[in-house]
Amino acid sequence: MKLLVKMEALHKIQEQLFDSFQKNQDRYFGNLPQWLKIEKEKAIQKFQVKGFPNRSMEEWRTTNLEKALQEDYGNYFKEAEKDVNIDHVFQCEIHNFGTLLISQHNGFHVSKDGKDLTVMDNGIVIGSILAAAREMPDLLQEHFGKIMPETKDGMNDLNTAMFQDGFFLYVPDNVHFDVPIQMVNIINTTENLMNIRGILFISEKIVM
Repeated sequence: MKLLVKMEALHKIQEQLFDSFQKNQDRYFGNLPQWLKIEKEKAIQKFQVKGFPNRSMEEWRTTNLEKALQEDYGNYFKEAEKDVNIDHVFQCEIHNFGTLLISQHNGFHVSKDGKDLTVMDNGIVIGSILAAAREMPDLLQEHFGKIMPETKDGMNDLNTAMFQDGFFLYVPDNVHFDVPIQMVNIINTTENLMNIRGILFISEKIVM
């Protein structure tokens, strides 16, 4: 009986998320290219079939999600804040620690210069995955989700369906990038916030 109650609770949360996706497609789709909208729709359908992982699955046998999934996972949407001064909400206290900082604030990409995508002199592109989807759609379509393994559980599918923004990095052919990358995901709000982000790093061939 206890196991049945747990499965019913998981199913309820699963349906809650599925319904939220269907009712808020304008937020999940926005002005994304059509191919990415289709990928997101496919992903939420897969999640509805697979559901959450459980401890009978080898990869999850030592992970107990019960407590985490007892929370209220209704979406509390927050609009992107473009005028965020990242230095006011985050400072690295490690001296002489030179990094390339990529930041997200309440689920959306922010940068010191206000740009959604930055193209460096060596051709490296860094910034928002949503901006990359709009401005570099062919590159994203070629690589998006291509190495993500098909799993028995629906966690990867949930991430694909419901991410609203995320980190993007592109390194062209034969470009060496030896600066450490520091990814910072800042939650700076007193409101409940469901924060699911995508991450896509693309590195082309390097001939040594």
